[in-house]
Amino acid sequence: MIEQRRNHEDPRPTFAQLARTAIERAVPETRVPEAEWHLGINDAWVRFPMDGQFAFLDLHRHLDWITGEYGAASAAVSIRELPLLPGPVPPGAPGARIRLGDLVGEDQRSWHPGSDQRSLGEMLERMALELRVRGLTYFQRLRAAAR
Repeated sequence: MIEQRRNHEDPRPTFAQLARTAIERAVPETRVPEAEWHLGINDAWVRFPMDGQFAFLDLHRHLDWITGEYGAASAAVSIRELPLLPGPVPPGAPGARIRLGDLVGEDQRSWHPGSDQRSLGEMLERMALELRVRGLTYFQRLRAAAR
């Protein structure tokens, strides 16, 4: 499905393009050739190598709200195949993912992006950085506790 624009003379970047730019700015590991991007309508996620495994970062929009997830896995799967934490992880699952709201300890799971393109880009970049820092730390602690 293609996003439709009213003003074809001044095309704006899609949400996925803005999200990819924000992720690449905030997370240098996603700039490597091995990073695999998945861009859709109101959704952008990337799988990239991290510490001998795979890390995932996802930003998506639903209506007027944006949210994100961070994941880690031992196999190159789709982020949607990873079970969502803090719920149980089935035996044999290649990894897991967690929402930004759970990482920051807030009940809020989605954020309002602001009123213009610039504020949306800034919010996406902040979310990508927050996911990268908190998500990586979370999964490193999880791995250390499992040893």
